[in-house]
Amino acid sequence: MHSDRVCRLDAGQFHGDVVRRREVGGFWLTEDIYPRNLHIPRHSHQLAYLSFVLNGSYTEYAENQARECTPGTAIFHPAGETHSDHFQRAGGRIFSVEIAQAWTQRLRDESCDTAASRTFNRGAVTMTASQLLREFREPDPFSALAVEGLVLQLLAQLGRHRPTPLPGPARWMKIVLDVLHTDFDQKLDLTLIANRAGIHPVHLARQFRRHHGRTVGHYIRQVRTDAACQRLSRSDEPISEIALQTGFFDQSHFTRTLKRLTGYTPAQYRKQVRGR
Repeated sequence: MHSDRVCRLDAGQFHGDVVRRREVGGFWLTEDIYPRNLHIPRHSHQLAYLSFVLNGSYTEYAENQARECTPGTAIFHPAGETHSDHFQRAGGRIFSVEIAQAWTQRLRDESCDTAASRTFNRGAVTMTASQLLREFREPDPFSALAVEGLVLQLLAQLGRHRPTPLPGPARWMKIVLDVLHTDFDQKLDLTLIANRAGIHPVHLARQFRRHHGRTVGHYIRQVRTDAACQRLSRSDEPISEIALQTGFFDQSHFTRTLKRLTGYTPAQYRKQVRGR
């Protein structure tokens, strides 16, 4: 079995190129640009935050879902949520608002669920975010007050939002996810995974796609790629060794997969994320 470490980002830290950043009243506001075809390995953030897609598009893979993020999309991320991101050919520009722990606790005290991610497409949240972005970009002597007021308005909208609950996956799904995230470096197939969960492979395939928006095979490939990308960014291990230790058949298989997902070969990806 293989356990991989997850990078944890402190307040104000993101993987993009910072255009502007500002701290106001315990909130950290950041505007970042992300290059095309960028693949960001699994990571988490110290603080809960709201992100607003300004342009470009990307797919965000959390533990139990895939989010398609396009212009106008707003996403609430709980503190400590683990996810990875894959930007498309246009790259992306994102405006993020991180929320101090005291305010997150205030939301919890008011019975707002801060442990689950939420996606907003248009509506009041994105309208307020647009106003906030204008104040953030064009500061004047009163912009700090305006920014703080608009962020508090966003928190109120977040607290009032009550998403319609969807039927959750069966208990066996947790077993399946545990297998995929713990034994991804082993030889896995649908029958083996289904047997461990005590269900029929056909039922597994159908329900997994329904709840996660992709096949089991695609999910395993993403987990393996995330683990391999973490090793590329943090170590000088030979690429052939990384490929074998993260479940790929060989270095060629890993290279083809990473090139298809990110547009980079393993060597190019390592150079890109290390900035040299």
